[in-house]
Amino acid sequence: MNINNQKVINNLPISDKQKKLLNRRLNKLKKDPKGFFEGSFRKRSLQIKESIPVKYTSDNSYTIVTAVFNSEKYLNKYFSSIINQTLNFKKNIKIICVDDGSDDNSAYIIKKWRKKYPKNIVYIYKENGGQASARNIGLREIKSDWVTFIDSDDFLPKNYFKVVDEVIVNNKDIKAIATRPIYYIEETEEFRDAHPLSYRFENINNLVPCNDLKRNVQFSAALAFINVNTIPEGLVFDEKLRPTFEDGKFINTYLLAQSKNGLIYFHPKAKYYNRKREDKSSTMDNVWVHKGQFSTVLEKGYLQLLEGTYKRLGYIPVFIQRTILWEILRLVKRVMNREGRVS
Repeated sequence: MNINNQKVINNLPISDKQKKLLNRRLNKLKKDPKGFFEGSFRKRSLQIKESIPVKYTSDNSYTIVTAVFNSEKYLNKYFSSIINQTLNFKKNIKIICVDDGSDDNSAYIIKKWRKKYPKNIVYIYKENGGQASARNIGLREIKSDWVTFIDSDDFLPKNYFKVVDEVIVNNKDIKAIATRPIYYIEETEEFRDAHPLSYRFENINNLVPCNDLKRNVQFSAALAFINVNTIPEGLVFDEKLRPTFEDGKFINTYLLAQSKNGLIYFHPKAKYYNRKREDKSSTMDNVWVHKGQFSTVLEKGYLQLLEGTYKRLGYIPVFIQRTILWEILRLVKRVMNREGRVS
């Protein structure tokens, strides 16, 4: 080694161990410059590769239809969580955002993200008419194999689409996948696996026939993937059904229409972060002040699903019975609690 280089090293404010390591590297550089640089290049390339998330591609294509209404506070988190999926966003995922007459900055934020990904994000504006009408517009634009209906205030872990895709690839009879809700408590920024229907993801066999869910139930379109090619002609979200159960009616009508071989998988690893808003401004936080919850939902939702099921099958499957009972008990519990407070 050049004596001047050795003096420089000795005068550096570093430990003896670091000085010895630096001496070894300088000696290696002097003896074999080509090998030194090739080795450094390989090492640095590996470090860079490990720091970049691996992107997987699939033969399956996915569309997210999202109804947006005054969601400016949540949209950046929503988009970021989808675009950064380990399943390749540009190649495998498309977002259709239907703006249901927002009067905040939702449109600006959506268009900002669409500018970055013009081939993957579609923006559609409509006059305010409710979530069902917005989703139905999005349904008409789908050209993918699979569709899901993620809410604009929710978000996803990075592997959400990848673990769903793995199940679909390995079982061609799957026509629907139910994903696992994890509450995100906005006020405390904590995650809670505390959904009352979490038992569905803990069964020994989470793969069951679509038209016979046994003890399981499925209410949410946001928490489901469905095969676009098996959606019955004319099936849409009921736009007259407010404020709730448009999801339940749509999903269960879809499931009942599947063949005996069609399966649904209750996926324990596909975790969906369901935001519980701090300001209690979500639809579910305010359904009890909507008169339709006690009239339209019963008539157009529960009764029509029961009547349609009986007409199709001649009986009511257990999972449909459990679905309606769950909804009614939730309603009765609310009414009783209110009466208790008044008295």
